[in-house]
Formats: sequence, C-alpha cells, structure tokens
Amino acid sequence: DSKPKRADYVLYVSANNPIAIVEAKDNNHAVSYGLQQAMTYAQMLDVPFAYSSNGDGFMEHDFLTTVSISL
Repeated sequence: DSKPKRADYVLYVSANNPIAIVEAKDNNHAVSYGLQQAMTYAQMLDVPFAYSSNGDGFMEHDFLTTVSISL
C-alpha cells in the first residue's frame, strides 16, 4: 500500500505534545474495528493511548498498562 498513513484524529496535551490517536469508523462497524490501526499509529508517534470509535462508543488501549477496554 503506497498510500500515506494518516490518523483520523491526534489528541494533544499541548502544542507538539500528542497523547492519543483516535480512529473513527461508521456505526456499521464494531466499536473496536479501528483499534489495531489506532494502535499502529500510536506506536509510530510514540503516544500512550489509542482509541477507536464507531460513533456509538469508544474502545481504548492504554500502552502504559497494556490494557484495552470498552468505554
């Protein structure tokens, strides 16, 4: 795949200090559908949190605790 990778949303604590990646999917997908993609981007940017959402809920992966939970 030669298409550049691009996160849907990057959340920042302050300028130039990202803390999380959010991948957004439509609600025809499970809430966790984009989590692996978000985790990949989070690792590339070295941020501690990855989120996936389908508009109906969120799934979080915390790299500090290595726990994934539905929110």
